[in-house]
Amino acid sequence: MRLVIAEKRDQAKKLAAPFPHQEKDDCIEISPCPNFPKGGFITWAAGHLIELIDPEKYDPKYETWRFEDLPIIPDPFRHTVTREKSKLYNNIKTLVHDPRVTEITNACDPAREGSLICHLILKVAGNQKPVNRLWTKSLTPQAIKKAFDALIPEEEKIGLYYEAEARQRADWLVGMNLSRAYTLKLKEKKYNGHVFSVGRVQTALLSLIVKRELERESFVSTPFWEVYANFDMDGATYLGKWYTGGKDRIESYEKANALATHCSGKPATVEKVDVEQIEELPPQLFSMSSIQTAANKRYKFSPKQTDAVLQSLYLAEYISYPRTDNPYITEDDAQPLPLILEQIGKLPPYSGLLPAPMATLIGNQRYVNADKVSDHYALLPTEKVPDLKSLSDDEQKIYDMIVKRLIAAHYESALVEKTTIHTYVDNRFSFKTSGKRPLREGWRTVYAEEQKEDAPGDEELTAIPPIQAHQTGRTLAVETKEGKTTAPQRFTEGDLIPLMISAGRTIEDKELVSALKEAKGLGTESTRSGMIQTLKARKYIEVKSNLVYPTRLGRLIIEAVGESVLTSAEMTAQWEMRLAQIGKGKAAADDFIAEIKKLTAQLVSECGPNVSKMPDNRWEDNELTKGKGEPNKGEQAKGGGTSSPTGGSPGRKSGPVNLNASHAADNPTRAPYAGPASGSPPTAGTGTPVVNPSAPNVYLGTCPECAAGQIVDRGTFYGCLHYTEGCRFTFNKVISGVTITPDLIVELLETGQTPLISGFKKRGKENETFEAVLTIKSGKLSWRFPNWNAIKLPTRLLLPDDADKELSQEQHKQIRSLETACSTLKLPAKVVNVVNGPIITRYELTPDAMDINVKRFDTYKANFQMALQAERIAMQIPIPGTKHIGIEVPSPTPYVVNLRSLLENKEFLAKKESLSFPVGTDLHGKPVFANLAEMPHLLIAGTTGSGKSVCLGSIIVSLLFGNTPDELKFVFIDPKRVELIAYQSLPHLMLPVVTDMNRAEDALMKVIEEMESRYELFKDMRVNNIQSYNEKIMLDNPDNPKMPYLVVVIDEFASLMLTAKDKGMENIVIRLSQEARAAGIHMVLATQRPVAKVFSPTIKANLPTRISFMVTSTNESMVILDEPGAEGLLGKGDMYFKYRNLKKRLVSPFVSGPEINRVVSYILMKQSNQSGQPIAPH
Repeated sequence: MRLVIAEKRDQAKKLAAPFPHQEKDDCIEISPCPNFPKGGFITWAAGHLIELIDPEKYDPKYETWRFEDLPIIPDPFRHTVTREKSKLYNNIKTLVHDPRVTEITNACDPAREGSLICHLILKVAGNQKPVNRLWTKSLTPQAIKKAFDALIPEEEKIGLYYEAEARQRADWLVGMNLSRAYTLKLKEKKYNGHVFSVGRVQTALLSLIVKRELERESFVSTPFWEVYANFDMDGATYLGKWYTGGKDRIESYEKANALATHCSGKPATVEKVDVEQIEELPPQLFSMSSIQTAANKRYKFSPKQTDAVLQSLYLAEYISYPRTDNPYITEDDAQPLPLILEQIGKLPPYSGLLPAPMATLIGNQRYVNADKVSDHYALLPTEKVPDLKSLSDDEQKIYDMIVKRLIAAHYESALVEKTTIHTYVDNRFSFKTSGKRPLREGWRTVYAEEQKEDAPGDEELTAIPPIQAHQTGRTLAVETKEGKTTAPQRFTEGDLIPLMISAGRTIEDKELVSALKEAKGLGTESTRSGMIQTLKARKYIEVKSNLVYPTRLGRLIIEAVGESVLTSAEMTAQWEMRLAQIGKGKAAADDFIAEIKKLTAQLVSECGPNVSKMPDNRWEDNELTKGKGEPNKGEQAKGGGTSSPTGGSPGRKSGPVNLNASHAADNPTRAPYAGPASGSPPTAGTGTPVVNPSAPNVYLGTCPECAAGQIVDRGTFYGCLHYTEGCRFTFNKVISGVTITPDLIVELLETGQTPLISGFKKRGKENETFEAVLTIKSGKLSWRFPNWNAIKLPTRLLLPDDADKELSQEQHKQIRSLETACSTLKLPAKVVNVVNGPIITRYELTPDAMDINVKRFDTYKANFQMALQAERIAMQIPIPGTKHIGIEVPSPTPYVVNLRSLLENKEFLAKKESLSFPVGTDLHGKPVFANLAEMPHLLIAGTTGSGKSVCLGSIIVSLLFGNTPDELKFVFIDPKRVELIAYQSLPHLMLPVVTDMNRAEDALMKVIEEMESRYELFKDMRVNNIQSYNEKIMLDNPDNPKMPYLVVVIDEFASLMLTAKDKGMENIVIRLSQEARAAGIHMVLATQRPVAKVFSPTIKANLPTRISFMVTSTNESMVILDEPGAEGLLGKGDMYFKYRNLKKRLVSPFVSGPEINRVVSYILMKQSNQSGQPIAPH
């Protein structure tokens, strides 16, 4: 007798159906017949009955999770029966050892996992009987009989078993060890009560989801304008869209408006008319992945839901095996299709579509290609046609999709005619008009009554009038349409399937890409939907309105794993390449597992350092398992960016945004004043703001409009004192829900911009806020938003801050000491906030009662110093703009501020201009930024080890992060051949790095020549600076290359000047310092010794912006700062920054030599990839 082992009970019933049989509780007994001459039994599993044992079964010590026990490497691997499936296993084992059974047939799914399921059952059961393989892709009676007639020896498919077993063991090693490792390490960060599951496929998929979320969060929506013109050609009118090259958008409203104004009414000529016929082929047949994606798009079915419906239709024999990975069939599979379609044509929904124009698919390689069919062919309806009324609603929908794909394949291709008109206005500006008209509906007829989500190229069909080349006419109305770039859309649940399939696109190794492509990406057809369910069950993702959100828990584990092979598709590609070789008998499974053991040990060792850099848990458990936010209506539709109160986006590109377009309540400027409106100050009926007579006239700064009066606080608004003389400049004190304090106004009027301000409310969405910088230009207020697009290189090239910003035990002790001292001194107060700066710690206290005289705190300054055991303290009573008292002490745990954190700072991203860079942080950790173009030159001094060289590196690297080689050029002069030689291969260089002092003057003369050449260009273009020049050439053609900025960096400037033979070098430097700014040329001069002999009053007068690190004497401090103090700096980045006659004590950002090398290497690699050629060193 023969024993047949099926994968599931329903499958067993289908296998028994064509033969005489009797169903029993534990099996189906087959009576003797041609395929079972001696009769037989068909029994079943329920997926995997056998699993690898847990670690504690190897050794009881593993019951307690300890990091030092990892990795756990079984030798040998052992199996056990899954507890809840033991009854099924015992049934099969009994039949295996039944003396009547002489042979066994493996009838599990014809794939890798099906081979493993049966083999492990027989292995654990101790089978010694011969085994053969049933291989069928359909469960119709005809297909089953055909397969039993052609049973194949098990040895022919044994490679699939070895492949699946190797996959199972490798996943156990990585998943079991890494899940324990990350759970233990994250527990140290106070993430208690969670088991953090890590695995080859799930972690790579989760990483892609989290990456998309981070892309959305960092995305900056930028506005653009499109220009449309109406043309009249001898009475025939049509609409055209402006374009140049491959570009049809303009980033500046002023340029777009100027273009529209220029073109209106101008003569127009049709340059050419292109007419082409486009053939649109019918869509391919479904694979499991493609129907999961399509069902989600059309019906919002989850992949798991579609999987379940397919399985139901398959077991009912209405469709072929669903877990197929390709859209092709063989000629044998195509033979019965005409008869199947004939039966389907009797169903009402399809009677009007059949018979189809094409009788057969045989010979059509778009569908019939035996070379591309491996284990399973495309999804097809079978000859068993259902009564549609007997199907559930979901089953009807999925069955309909499969049937219509097959019917469409038997129709002709669709044919459309596409016409493109190219029209030139004023012989300068080009406009394009495109339209389509159908010539043949073809296969689209099948989808005529429903949404054409299957249709390739569903561009709207638009008729255009008959126009001939070289016709002339006139431009009628020209208009601009504003749009904005949108963030990458969130994935839908259906998107996750093709995302897993296409994961290999992120891999650069062509061999690995090929392997992953052959393996069809991450996971398999049968496991992908289950993997999505796993991420849901483990609360790593949430699905809301069909959109996928990573939870905080999901983001946490990806942050913990970091940049690892676990979070990339690369590991799966490498595995699948080796597993495929094992399956084909070209590689040994033992060798593969040996490599996985080494990889597991490596990944465990990397776990600790990654997690140690993370902050401690600050979330409640229920918050960890939630997504970061609910989708708004626009997000559900498109996944686009959010809107600002003016209809723009708080994340849009930095640049002026006219706030006057909003309603008065959100409008921070009203110049001129136009009468009463909501949010405006009260009026006396004359159009003049009513001045509060009790408001004190504290001068906040010079009026930006009249430049004569002073801005003062008028109670509910700020205004100019010269309003009685006609100056109408005023603006509200409250802007979009945020009160603009006087200190912010002072900074706004002095620098033209505020710090980054949080809490602005979106118009119409009171619960949603955003952050922005307020700027003022030509008397108009604007918003600027953090713009991640301003950073041109990935910040991962730089080290993140590894400083522990958490309070130390010493600081907690100081808090207790302060509060005890306050209580003892009868000044009860609590520390409500701690500013933990790199050098200074500030404790902010609030008195328990506000009726005490806070000046008494200053009386007891010595008591507080003694209580804190501090060398010195400083007090702020109160901290300006707050109800807090500040007590500052030297930090007991000073730390370094890495450059990366400042480049990623939102305020920097909002304020950033072309030559902006982080100068450093103040003693409390507040960042300070500057713009080299405004300085316009910079002088840096400091002794060896003081931080001068690191500062110079941070400035150069910051400028590289903000500018491409087309936007910025450098000239480096490095007599010591140490500091600047690292940049010698940069494509940003105008000249090779100058290391010979004798050639420095020649190099600077070339800079002079470049400056003079630029001024000649300015003269021809009738502009007077680089900004105006670039704006004008961009208006003529947005594709014109901009004039790049040029930064001249000279190290050891004093030595260079002292060795110069005459005054030629000094004269060149003075001339550049006086004349180069408007040409976009700026200098950064660095020296160890700021001596008076070199830095003459003339040079110093032209270099007003200076940075001083520690110098050797008071005299040197007088040279660099014009006052003593620099000689007392502490070194290691401690510095004074002198800008606009103000001196600030800061800490310079740190960037290391290896970081600089990584940045340079990345730029060279990127340039090489773009050009196709390696970059030759200068």
